[in-house]
Amino acid sequence: MRIIWLGHGGFRIETAGQVLLIDPWLSGNPVLPQDQHAVAATGATHILLTHTHFDHVVDVLPLAKKLGVPVVGQYDIIGFWSETEGIKGIGFNKGGTVNLGGVKVSMVSASHSSTMVTPEGLRATGSEVGFMIRAEGKTVYVSGDTDIMADMDWMGTYYKPDIGILSAGGHFTMDMAGAAYAAKRYFNFQTVIPSHYKTFPVLEQSADTLINGLPGVQVIEPVVMQVIELWSGTVLTLGCEDQRIAVPRSHGCGLPRPDRFLHGRPAYDFNLMGWRHWNIRGLHERLDRGRAWPVWPHR
Repeated sequence: MRIIWLGHGGFRIETAGQVLLIDPWLSGNPVLPQDQHAVAATGATHILLTHTHFDHVVDVLPLAKKLGVPVVGQYDIIGFWSETEGIKGIGFNKGGTVNLGGVKVSMVSASHSSTMVTPEGLRATGSEVGFMIRAEGKTVYVSGDTDIMADMDWMGTYYKPDIGILSAGGHFTMDMAGAAYAAKRYFNFQTVIPSHYKTFPVLEQSADTLINGLPGVQVIEPVVMQVIELWSGTVLTLGCEDQRIAVPRSHGCGLPRPDRFLHGRPAYDFNLMGWRHWNIRGLHERLDRGRAWPVWPHR
């Protein structure tokens, strides 16, 4: 599974042979270079829409018509566009699940608003939503624009997402502290990726508060158009300062030579190297609970 941030609330998720564009804002996006617009959309198989504010919807219809791909979203707006714009649409509603070529997408609640400017003025266009995306043995929670909400309790228990893509810029959505609180109270994420930040001065510019608020969780600050690769197997990225690890001193700081490096840290695939052989104390219990420092989910 590959996740690529398009800036703001937009993402490209490549998984199970499908390419999902989520809230792709290309035109006028101040953090997405013009020469990356075509690259961001190339090969897309579906467009997922969480709500119809301009910074999420402005490119949805043009891309759907240009690429000939369906728009997947809340029933009201998708039904309207199917009749008036001639697009392919997959409309469903909260609680429903659709199968997109082997990728299962369930629609969940969000707490925000969903309006759009029309020639007749501002109009409501259904309701704001989030998505649970299940593929390749993982579940990704895309929160869409939202505040903390009590529904996250059952959503975390029922869907058990491994990865959270959380709006965290503040002002219009949760801020970093709020996203950390929600992740810690309602979910058991292995990986968290913040979104809807850095775009404008009014939004938060750093994820430090989120990182500090989620010890033991891999918080990845995305870089626009750079791939976040979620690997197969259970992959741990470990720092030499972690004194909980007891292994032979074959790599300077007490770790064996790494299989590869991820985000500048040595990475070890314990399914491949055999962590029992290296006598990593306590890691098996922590892996059973989905908690290590930090854990990368399966690809």
